[in-house]
Amino acid sequence: MPGDFRPISLCNVIFKIITKTIANRLKLILSDIIGKFQSAFVPERLIIDNALLTFESFHYMRKKKKKKKRQEEVCGTKARYVKRI
Repeated sequence: MPGDFRPISLCNVIFKIITKTIANRLKLILSDIIGKFQSAFVPERLIIDNALLTFESFHYMRKKKKKKKRQEEVCGTKARYVKRI
């Protein structure tokens, strides 16, 4: 009966070997499976890239909105001056 049991340390080694083997096989096709917008766990891609891209997009939209608002204000004041003259 005690001969049927394996030491826990041997089980961990076997699981580590199997996990490493699967990970090495998946590493070859991982970039094909994971989309371009999913950047975590892919070599040469950083998880911060998506956050930076989002920040830059919001910054651009805010800047564009402020620029449009300023143009409307400028056009509105010019129109007032034209009407007064």
